[in-house]
Amino acid sequence: MVVLHCHSEIAVWAQRAYPLEVVGLLVGRRVADTWDVHTLVTAINLATTPETQFILDPATWFLAEQTAVQAGMSIVGIIHSHPDAPARPSSRDSASGDSLGRDLIFLIISTTKIGVKDLTAWQWDSRQYQEIDVQWT
Repeated sequence: MVVLHCHSEIAVWAQRAYPLEVVGLLVGRRVADTWDVHTLVTAINLATTPETQFILDPATWFLAEQTAVQAGMSIVGIIHSHPDAPARPSSRDSASGDSLGRDLIFLIISTTKIGVKDLTAWQWDSRQYQEIDVQWT
C-alpha cells in the first residue's frame, strides 16, 4: 500500500504542466509492504517529446537524496503523468521496469484538459508492474 501525504501538491503540479508529462521523485519511508510518501521533488523533463514521454533530469536524484537525508527518509519512488491517457504503465514504462527494481514504487497520474483523472501506484515484480493500493491522507 502507498500512503500519500502530498496528494494535493501532486495534483496541482501535474495539472499545471498539462499537456506535457511531468516527472519527479518521491521521498518517504518504506516499512514492509507500505510506502509512506511525504514529499514530492519535481524534476525537469528532458525528453525531446515531453507530450508523450519523460526523461528524468539526473540532477534531481541528488536534490531528492539531500531532501530525504535531511528529513531522515529516503527516495521511495518515481512519479510521472500521462496526459490524456490512462494511469497505467505504458509499453515504454514497462521497458524501464528492470531499472527500477522492487524497492521503488512507480506512481502514474492521468491528467486531462479539465483536471486530474486518476492516480495509481505500481511495483515491478521482475516481469511486469503489479498495481498497489493508494491511500490519501
